[in-house]
Amino acid sequence: MGGKVKASRNMKAGRHDPLEQQIALAAMKAAGPLKVIAEEDDVAAEDEALVLGRTMRKKKAKNQEGAKTKASSTVYGQKEFVDPRMTEKILKTAREQQQEEEAEEEEQAEEAEEEESEDEADNASGAAMEDFPPLGFSAGTAASTAEADAEADAEASYDYLDESKITEEDERILAMFRPTPAAKDPANKTLQDIIMEKIYEKERGVSNGGSLEAMQAQHASSLDPKVVKVYKGVAKVLENHRSGQLPKAFKIIPTLRNWEDILFLTEPENWTPAAMFAATRLFSSNLPERLAQRFFALVLLPCVEHNIEQYGRLNYHYYQALLKAAFKPAAFYRGLLLPLCGSGCSLRKATIFASVLAKTSIPMLHSSVALMKLAQMHYSGVSSLFIRVLLDKKYALPHKVLDALVEHFVTTSEDDRVLPVLWHQSLLTFAQRYKSDLTPQDREQLKHVLRKQPHGEITAETRREIFVQSSSSDQQGADMEMD
Repeated sequence: MGGKVKASRNMKAGRHDPLEQQIALAAMKAAGPLKVIAEEDDVAAEDEALVLGRTMRKKKAKNQEGAKTKASSTVYGQKEFVDPRMTEKILKTAREQQQEEEAEEEEQAEEAEEEESEDEADNASGAAMEDFPPLGFSAGTAASTAEADAEADAEASYDYLDESKITEEDERILAMFRPTPAAKDPANKTLQDIIMEKIYEKERGVSNGGSLEAMQAQHASSLDPKVVKVYKGVAKVLENHRSGQLPKAFKIIPTLRNWEDILFLTEPENWTPAAMFAATRLFSSNLPERLAQRFFALVLLPCVEHNIEQYGRLNYHYYQALLKAAFKPAAFYRGLLLPLCGSGCSLRKATIFASVLAKTSIPMLHSSVALMKLAQMHYSGVSSLFIRVLLDKKYALPHKVLDALVEHFVTTSEDDRVLPVLWHQSLLTFAQRYKSDLTPQDREQLKHVLRKQPHGEITAETRREIFVQSSSSDQQGADMEMD
């Protein structure tokens, strides 16, 4: 058995290398020892590169396994993707910040424009405008209110004083026709007379022999204490209201049955002009005509008149309140315009109200009734201004209204006093607008009117409108009938 083993070993030792290795070995021996060394170095370098490549691949695989939760990316220079929800939150926050920045830029631009307009208004009006705080403000808030009113006035174009040139002579003549309390007929008291009597009674305490504070306390005691507390707080808010939303407790007042009693608790005489404008917009849009008329007469009109008397002009917010009140035409005429004429207001007040009337579009039926009332009421001078403004609107008036206007001019012309220029202007406007609707009897009556009350410049134009152009139109009508 031992011989077999030796034989196998001898067989193994006698085996030769493959042919290609033998050829390569023979070539290496022929090349010499240097080439053998170079080949050995190349083999060693190849082995080292293989080992290094395996190591790098292992490290790379390890890094990839450790970064499974953090996917790498080279898009737009970012190293990691962001979760979709997080992306949405980031974009939302970015949009909000951008909107805030844009709003701040707009506010800064508006403030800059307001400052520029305020400077221009101050230069135009002079230093006297600094002494004009709004109605109902205390001395502590007068300065801040003057600044707010200056900003508001700069935004508005007060051109109502330019529509009628007010001179001292006009004021003197109109004062002659202004009715006095003794000259008024007690049986024909206007709504304004009743309102003023109530105000005088409250101020003097005639009804209960006490002061105005005592009357207010007595009125408050008849209501729920919680309601009184709430609306006393609303009154304090309205005393300093500049802009923004009104209190919710105030917004529900038009829906209450006793809205006048609740409104009395808010002390309307102490409201800021901005609060009065917001309240007028609220009540005119939520109250019917009859109740809106009471609000205009009891709240809006006294504040407007007081503001004009105190400053000689009307605050911007009060003017906007009058424009808003005109959206209720019946309430506007009955609660503001007719009581104002009946009380014998000044020419400045009438000019401001006439500008509101001229800038608004009012239906023909309401204006026709107002014209008839103005023509039938006692002549007070300023009524001619309202008649002229309404006639300039060129309504298709009924014949009954035209007859009332003709009668108005005939009646007023019999006065021995010199009539103001406004009366002659209203007669000229009537002749220009409605000369084709006049009957021969109307023309004859107006002829006597022009003889009794002549004017150096206006009467000739009025006569030409009534007679010369009317005769030519009659001749054209006769020619057409003959043809």
